[in-house]
Formats: sequence, C-alpha cells, structure tokens
Amino acid sequence: VSTQMPLDGSSFAALLKGQEWTGPDYRFWQWNRGVPRYSHNAAVREGDWKLVRPFVTKNMPNGNSKLASRLFNLAEDPAESEDLREDHPDRAASMERELQRWTEDVESERIKEGRE
Repeated sequence: VSTQMPLDGSSFAALLKGQEWTGPDYRFWQWNRGVPRYSHNAAVREGDWKLVRPFVTKNMPNGNSKLASRLFNLAEDPAESEDLREDHPDRAASMERELQRWTEDVESERIKEGRE
C-alpha cells in the first residue's frame, strides 16, 4: 500500500501572476475540522461564477447543514454581496451537481485508502 496519494490539484500560480487560467473548468474547495461534511464549507468556481455552500465555523453541526448554497458572479460582484441563485437556477443546479460529483470522488478515495 502506497503511503503517498497522487496529486489531485492544479497550480493556480498563473492567476497570481495575472496570467490567463489554463487549468480545469471547475475549481473546488472544501474546509472542515474533523470528518468532512460537504453540505457546508465548500465551494465550486466555474469561470466568473462561484457557488458557495454555507460557511460554518462555530458550533459545528452534528449533521449536514440545511442552509441553501449561494451563487455569485465574481466579475460583476467581487465582494460576493448579491446572491444570484434564484435568478440563475439552472446554473446553480449545474454547479451543485459538479460539486456533488467532486465530493463523491474525494470521499471514495478517502474511504478506499482507509482514512475514515
């Protein structure tokens, strides 16, 4: 059994240098303490669009969050102040599906490697 997992990310150094993004269409984030819970503290970005699941930092829920995700167009709203989920339900649903697909992939690898 290998003790090293293959790298599953992409460098975004080009973006930091002001260069064009040439990586994957979707970029994913998830952050939690302890056992991952993907119903909150997760996000996906596709171009100018970003879907964010609720941020939870204190009083971690014992289960999944019931709060809705929020959708932003970062080109028009870099401060993420206007939730566009209701105005763009198809985009929000598509990005939710991509985030769900990614979380299932991450979890299948984590569980397969015995990191429950």
